[in-house]
Amino acid sequence: MKIYHNSQLPEYRTPSGAVPCGSSVRLSIKAADCGADYTCELNLWQEDCGDLRFPMEKQIMDDGSLCFTVCVNVTQTPSLCWYYFLLKGSGQQIYYGNNSRHLGGEGQIWDQIPPAFQITAYQPAAVPDWYKSSVVYQIFPDRFARSEDWMQRQAAADNGPDWKGPARVVLQNWNDTPFYTKNSRGEITRWAFFGGTLEGIREHLFYLKSMGAGAIYLNPIFSAASNHKYDTADYQQIDPSFGTDEDFRRLASDAKRLGIRLILDGVFNHTGADSIYFNRYGNYPDPGACQGDDSPYYKWFRFSRFPDQYQCWWGVEDLPDVEEQNPDYQKFIYEGEDSVVRRWLREGASGWRLDVADELPDSFIQGIRGAIRQTNREGLLLGEVWEDASNKVSYGIHRRYLLGNELDGVMNYPMREALLSFMLGKQSADDAVRQLRSLAENYPPENFYSCLNLIGSHDRPRILTLLGDPPPNLTDPEKEEYRLPEDKLRLAKNRLKVLSLLQFILPGVPCIYYGDEAGLQGFDDPLNRGTYPWGREDSELLAHYRMLAGLRKQYPFLVSGGFSLQSYGEHVILCERRADSREEQILAVVNRHLFGNVSVEVELPQGAGWVFDLITAEPLSSNDGTLFLDLPPLSAKLLYCRKKAPAELPLPRAAGVLCHVSSLPSGRLDETAQQFIDFLEAAGQRLWQVLPLNPTDKEGNSPYSSPAVFAGNTELCHPEYKSIDSEEYRAFCREESFWLNDFALYTVLKLQFDDLPWQKWPEEERNRRNLDYWKKAKSADLEEIKKQQFFFWKRWQQVKSYANKKGISIIGDLPLYVGIDSADTWSHPEYFLLGEDGFPLAGAGVPPDYFNENGQNWGNPLYDWDSMKKDGYLWWTERISQAIRRFDYVRIDHFRSFSAFYAIPQGKTAREGYWLPGAGHEFFETLTEKLGPLPFLAEDLGLLDPQVRSLLALSGYPGMLVYQFSEEEMRHLPKDIAERKIFYTGTHDNQTLAGWCEEHSLSPDSTETIIRELYESPAAWVITPLQDLLGLGNEARMNIPGQTKGNWKWRAEASHLTTDLAKRVASWAADSCR
Repeated sequence: MKIYHNSQLPEYRTPSGAVPCGSSVRLSIKAADCGADYTCELNLWQEDCGDLRFPMEKQIMDDGSLCFTVCVNVTQTPSLCWYYFLLKGSGQQIYYGNNSRHLGGEGQIWDQIPPAFQITAYQPAAVPDWYKSSVVYQIFPDRFARSEDWMQRQAAADNGPDWKGPARVVLQNWNDTPFYTKNSRGEITRWAFFGGTLEGIREHLFYLKSMGAGAIYLNPIFSAASNHKYDTADYQQIDPSFGTDEDFRRLASDAKRLGIRLILDGVFNHTGADSIYFNRYGNYPDPGACQGDDSPYYKWFRFSRFPDQYQCWWGVEDLPDVEEQNPDYQKFIYEGEDSVVRRWLREGASGWRLDVADELPDSFIQGIRGAIRQTNREGLLLGEVWEDASNKVSYGIHRRYLLGNELDGVMNYPMREALLSFMLGKQSADDAVRQLRSLAENYPPENFYSCLNLIGSHDRPRILTLLGDPPPNLTDPEKEEYRLPEDKLRLAKNRLKVLSLLQFILPGVPCIYYGDEAGLQGFDDPLNRGTYPWGREDSELLAHYRMLAGLRKQYPFLVSGGFSLQSYGEHVILCERRADSREEQILAVVNRHLFGNVSVEVELPQGAGWVFDLITAEPLSSNDGTLFLDLPPLSAKLLYCRKKAPAELPLPRAAGVLCHVSSLPSGRLDETAQQFIDFLEAAGQRLWQVLPLNPTDKEGNSPYSSPAVFAGNTELCHPEYKSIDSEEYRAFCREESFWLNDFALYTVLKLQFDDLPWQKWPEEERNRRNLDYWKKAKSADLEEIKKQQFFFWKRWQQVKSYANKKGISIIGDLPLYVGIDSADTWSHPEYFLLGEDGFPLAGAGVPPDYFNENGQNWGNPLYDWDSMKKDGYLWWTERISQAIRRFDYVRIDHFRSFSAFYAIPQGKTAREGYWLPGAGHEFFETLTEKLGPLPFLAEDLGLLDPQVRSLLALSGYPGMLVYQFSEEEMRHLPKDIAERKIFYTGTHDNQTLAGWCEEHSLSPDSTETIIRELYESPAAWVITPLQDLLGLGNEARMNIPGQTKGNWKWRAEASHLTTDLAKRVASWAADSCR
């Protein structure tokens, strides 16, 4: 007889998984090779109803098998329901229940009352969105980063020679190894401190943001004797070694400005013996519990023989247990208006993590949750639970953590155990998948997606050490000295890449334990709590974790989308994540095998016609919906799937010239612009590329650092109008209303306040609170500024129309960044990473590269992409909409910054910046949905990683190559790839071609040879700066990056643009079919 029920398949249970209270659930079970006389009943146990039995409706299937079905309503009370089946017939009684591992899914036959399948009936409750979309970064405060005043902080924490208890040892060498000094009873006699501070964390916020952190989980920060601070001495005081209340508020404020929240560690099951509450050593002047019942804290603790014997956490005398049901304690922790939970939320925290939640009564957790929500509607409550939190039994009581009125999420140790055992070969892929599916089945969806997915923590050995197969049974001194040898380190890093990929792809909130991403090693406590290795980080792992962080930011369905898991044999796991629309998916396919390739056939999601590997940035070919993969040992594929390949911008074969308006003989949009277009036509050129037409900054005259990126540079076109078509003018003002009025006001106020940057204006004007007055007082001036803009853009449209009639398309240039003192930052400060004073928190730039060995610090404000996303990228939508009205094609400056952008904190050099996650694929998808296909050309120069190349491929935009940096690549590029590229002899940022040839000892005739070679190449377009076409040397160079003066001045002479030159260039174009 064959019987089958699978609690995870909709054919047998609908809806599957946890359900809201009162839901109707349809349950089915099938039986084959049995008599038609068989009946089946469902045995259901519910907390508020006890045992219930339901006869099931029988249906005889076409193949003669039986299908039994029943619909039941689960309890209205948040609780667990349990069910199994009892089949009777032919004189037999057969039980069918959960499998022997209690994992749900496929059950099994039993000859007695079996373990039951679980249904979690929960009260729906939302978890804060800021948390679910985060990457959490856990910090052990003493070990993350020092600040300049760290020694003063340590001095402030030193209570003097008369203080009783373990001594404090302050280590001067940050890179020393942590240690404990213990007596013969195993008690700590000296605590080692390294000097990490809250200010040290604040100073590294941009680093944390580069890791994708949306939240920092801080191990305890309140006053305590130890270095771990789980022995709280005073819940109302920041430990002096870490800083002050003001330091905490400053950290919380600055972190939140960068989109990072703080989660505090709430240690409420016990205090420290050396605390103002217990006062075991009499160190505090006011009486604690050990001083007798005169102390207000006496009833907080449980003495069996006063004062020496008392209940304590797991027998550790330094950690006396608290009586959580004591009303005074509850008022102190969460009920009172100035209680610990409420106060620190008001000071800037956004949530709490409850230490040893199993030791806290349900009512106590519920009380904390209520206090959090009352104080901060977006407040978070996590819990430390090591097992399946849905059915955890603690001290004989079924816990109610995830039923809707307690925890938002738990630390996902079961996920860690499943994946770690899989990676170490201790269990198969199928076993790991079954464990993960069981969690998904048992947890309410909101809580499952809110689990803190950790693989490292302060309570476990460093993950890199575990993955390196360290030798067993080392002594403590040997553990202190041990470091993975090179071969095992390589093994550990490869394993970690695979493991962390799953960690970030699976539903839940990934958590990075500080230093894991930098290559820290170490066995158990204290060796797993070493200092962050500043200046000694593993760059390979850092890049990997930044890639993972970027994925979650750029593909939102990794946060909230559906998922499924599958195993292939012993060694391969596939995790699918899908958008709600099901039009795009990401498949993570990992092979844990150490020695052999594993071949798998992956059935692609329905309708997936295009597959792209996000790790290698390469498209893959499938066959009728099946993808054949050959996975090397310890490798992964990250497959992005969609219905069809991204639409590519058509690029008819052509040639063009790069020449800014300021480089025309007159430097203006006068008749010389038409004359230049005539020259281009005669030269067989079909493209004219200009630099940004916006106003330039006054210091360096750079069009890439503008005081108003929407406005036109009227210095390129002096208005000489006598009359204006009023209706045409009004239409212009309506169409440009998003920016025009703000720009005019900004310009007027700049004049009013002696050209001071807006950050130095009077407060009311700086904060845009006194604008009505200026609109009236300066109405005529405002109107004049708007008319100048009208005239400029009208004249530009005349030039563009003339070019288009000649068969010449205009390539515009969209500078990525705006100026610090700009109409853009003044009118929309919420879209930029600015401080309260309006100045950038960090500036834009690039690290050292082939343009500049020291990197470049441009200083431009950075975008707050999270803020921009909230309104659907309105600012960018308006900007791109304007650009595609002004130009035929638009060069997107510094395209790589949309994948990750370089941020240089104030006071740091370009070598000290961080790559932060950019807006990514979703950004371009949003713009395309709003504006239609975009005529973008990607300036994809600089440091390119697979993530940038993936973004370029997913966008469908053509990229570019510059001969001076990519000579060999251009020559050997496959034809199909070259046909999607734009080749340049040079750009505004590098030498002229003649100057480059001279530097490389090439003959003066080489410039023409090179240009003709590029013309003959398969590249779609070839763009030549006018200086290169004229064969001019470096005296005609447009810009030297990193140099603020003397740039952007070169101007052609009318005599340069000869008929002979035009004929010669036209012949090149004709000969190469351009």
